[in-house]
Amino acid sequence: MLGYCYKYIANNWGIDGASADHFGSITIRMIINDLWDEKLRLQRVYQKFVVEAKTLEACTTKTHYAERTSPVHEFSRCGDCIYREASGRHETFHCSLYRAAGINHEPIQGLAPCRALTSETEQRFLLYGLRSKSDEVLRYIVDVDAQICWLRSKERDAYPRPPLPEHRPDGWFRAGSTIAWKKSVESKHFSPALITNIPERPSDGRQELRLQLNGEKDHYLVYSNDPRIMKFIELEFMQYHPEFAQTWAKTSRMIGSYGGPTLKQLTAAMRNGLGAEV
Repeated sequence: MLGYCYKYIANNWGIDGASADHFGSITIRMIINDLWDEKLRLQRVYQKFVVEAKTLEACTTKTHYAERTSPVHEFSRCGDCIYREASGRHETFHCSLYRAAGINHEPIQGLAPCRALTSETEQRFLLYGLRSKSDEVLRYIVDVDAQICWLRSKERDAYPRPPLPEHRPDGWFRAGSTIAWKKSVESKHFSPALITNIPERPSDGRQELRLQLNGEKDHYLVYSNDPRIMKFIELEFMQYHPEFAQTWAKTSRMIGSYGGPTLKQLTAAMRNGLGAEV
């Protein structure tokens, strides 16, 4: 039943939707808020399909071609309407109605009569596609609602746990505070580091942090989604919950990437905790 939500959570959060309740109250609340936004988006898509299907269905006679005052005059000529999309080829275009209905078609050339109205078969085909798509989106909306209700029921009893590194809340780190940092890939421990400055959040959503290690004058730039930085209380939690620490680390896109630690390196450093080695 929750197939759409499982895929959505897996793609956007990097976790199994069925186990989303295992990641603590902070992450559950953030997923719920994200699903609300997704539900609103799906509702807009659903309304668009419904309106397009009704508009197309109203165009049942060719007399509408010349009725420029008609609410359905968009279907007068191919390419002369709001459904025109660039095809990537010179002087050709695609019809977004066909794309919305999940129907492939060859690029259209010139301002010919609307393909949706010149053929009754074509019109029925398009209507079927649009209605099928609207029914599909409606099922997604019901799916999202069910997932939100399920997560809400789990949120009340959820144990506080560190948020996922890729989805830390705004203001999770504050300038002037000291955090734990695994400075290099080879480091076997975390070291205390002072956050000296947090610039304004950039458009890509990653918060920049400037760190300074004890006894050093140099400043280092890291990002808030880096799993190698965390609050001391988070590091302590990871030491006492190694299974969660491994699952938590797997959700980071930095694991195994260029310049990032391997899963084994990061989890080993979390087990070791704070140390003098950097």
